[in-house]
Amino acid sequence: MQHENAEIPHRQGAEDAAALVKLGDACAKRQHWEEAANAYQQALAIQAEDAGSLVKLGHALFAAQQWASAIQRYEQALKLLPRRPRLHRRLGAALHRIGQAQHAPRPHPAAAGAPA
Repeated sequence: MQHENAEIPHRQGAEDAAALVKLGDACAKRQHWEEAANAYQQALAIQAEDAGSLVKLGHALFAAQQWASAIQRYEQALKLLPRRPRLHRRLGAALHRIGQAQHAPRPHPAAAGAPA
């Protein structure tokens, strides 16, 4: 019985994180980048290793021209998704914006056939 009760907060946390991601997506669709970033950050506070939320947060920060923060999130996401060529390109674009394009990582060799 105690095991069932222990799972309820986890499920609730996952549902809360999913709701926050949906909120972030809605804000991003309206190009409200600061609000989108805030919602994704709150979702990540619940589920810190959610690669999708990291990528979306990076995109919102990139769109808000918060280059250093976008770079940080893209780098975190690449640790979880090393074979995503589009993610490598977005990181390279953010690095280019701050004059650091030469530091862009090369895509993983197996990324050529991987989904973006």
